[in-house]
Amino acid sequence: MQATPVKPFGHEISGVDLRDGIDDTLVAALKPLINDQGFVLFRGQQLDAAQQAGFARQFGPFSGHNQSDREGFAKAPDGSFTLRMYDNKQGIGSVPELDFHSDNAHNPHPLRFLTLYGVDFGEGAERLAGGETLLANAAEALDRLPDELRRKLERWDCRLAAQEHGTFARPCIERHCDTGRPYLIPSSLTQEIIGVGDEEFAEVMRTIRAALYDPAHVYRHHWREGDMLLWDNRLLHHARAWFDNATKRIIRRCAIADELEPTAIK
Repeated sequence: MQATPVKPFGHEISGVDLRDGIDDTLVAALKPLINDQGFVLFRGQQLDAAQQAGFARQFGPFSGHNQSDREGFAKAPDGSFTLRMYDNKQGIGSVPELDFHSDNAHNPHPLRFLTLYGVDFGEGAERLAGGETLLANAAEALDRLPDELRRKLERWDCRLAAQEHGTFARPCIERHCDTGRPYLIPSSLTQEIIGVGDEEFAEVMRTIRAALYDPAHVYRHHWREGDMLLWDNRLLHHARAWFDNATKRIIRRCAIADELEPTAIK
């Protein structure tokens, strides 16, 4: 295995064929890279759903929080294995960018890791343009905030919501479960900072967004078939850039749960 840093953060991994599975030694080598930089990228992989799931499962139990995830982990009678697919059949590419967020941050058990695998992005003149996955490091961004604001955030809680899926209040700054490193929670899902007035809340969010989502500090992944991304869903916020829905963007998703998630599939 060779790990090559990418800019502005993260690592591209080479010398590994994920069809062969990964052993404890490789998992042990990958985890410090993910804990430090937030994600790893594998290119040129040829994986079916079962192989992707087998890789992801080395990092924890599958999440069963969302019905579409739960359904994806069941084997069909013919022995095939499915995972959740993003295939833009519902026209999701025709809407503006999907703003930065952390999956399931609106409930007590955010996802631990996410994996996305690039299946098909068209050919020739119909090749996908746009539709990049964007990753922002919520720990590094904390270091870019003014000291006074950081001290306030250490004392504050924020409430996050995801449409009809409910709300949850959590500290504005949490600490990584493996390293203890502090990272920011507020994102596009944030409804309020509890006890903070509307005007100050708006100003605080502008400052946070400027630090978190400055393009100079965001990794922008331009998809190719066979790409596999694995990232820490708490340490990183993710977004999706706009793309022309007439082009293909087919991506397969596998979500790894917090071990305390009551709906986790172990």
